Amino acid sequence: DDSLFQMRVLTVVLIAIVGATAAKLPHKPDDSVIAAAQAFIFNQTGNAVIGGTKANTGQFPFTVAICKFGSSKCEFKAAGSLISDSYVLTTSTGLHYDNDSSKFRVDAGSNYCGGAVSRFVKQIIVHPDVNSNKNSHLNDIVLIQLDSPFTLNDNVKPIALPKSDSDFNKVQNYATFTGWGHSSNSWFASMEDYLRSSSFYIADQSTCLSRYSHFDKDASVCAGGPPGPGTTCNYDNGGPLFDTRNGNYYLFGLSAMNGDDYANSGCKYATIFTRVSYYCSWIEKNSGVKCV
Repeated sequence: DDSLFQMRVLTVVLIAIVGATAAKLPHKPDDSVIAAAQAFIFNQTGNAVIGGTKANTGQFPFTVAICKFGSSKCEFKAAGSLISDSYVLTTSTGLHYDNDSSKFRVDAGSNYCGGAVSRFVKQIIVHPDVNSNKNSHLNDIVLIQLDSPFTLNDNVKPIALPKSDSDFNKVQNYATFTGWGHSSNSWFASMEDYLRSSSFYIADQSTCLSRYSHFDKDASVCAGGPPGPGTTCNYDNGGPLFDTRNGNYYLFGLSAMNGDDYANSGCKYATIFTRVSYYCSWIEKNSGVKCV
């Protein structure tokens, strides 16, 4: 939209100014300054679903779009996963740590971002121990209760939750990720109108530990990046990482990254996912949905 385009133009102007200024400096800018600039850039450009291909309506019927009401329209903020007719699972980073239910709407039933059917939000249930200062992704998980249930059909269908994910969260395995974000890491890429999916490589935990100091090996999954074709970037937050078991889809990860993280990943490397099986008890307690 116009505001996003204007922000990108401003970003390029700022980069040019900083670059011109830095050229006159006798010393290289401090690494912390560079990292802060990178974080700002990635927070504004909103790249996502790198390496993805267009999905068909009904192909991933549990993937929903979460939008936030602004001055003129409901703007996409995050993807989520339908886990019953009345509950969606996503992340706090995806909602920008906003738990005001009146600001959000959930769209489902189509690969188009606007959705075929919509529901308003009754309540947003944030994990009580989420670290809202953004220095950790521990407990970055949110339940959204809808104001009325979706009518389930071939295009609107919940995904199962695994009690154990050992067969999915296995190094060198590949899983699938879906989202509506940008399909390239160009600063001027526009957001995709249609859902895209990509194959994500399950990386060794040491890969994420070396890049993200706050990665929690028990509560998180490390996925994306080489040697696979796909990885995440901004606006992918909350999106589902899933695999199949006995012909059924199982959700085992939720994209959980912030702008500082993307400055480290460059939208090229493995990224952090909230590990769904770690939170089975909390999910069942607050939604009645059981992991199987």
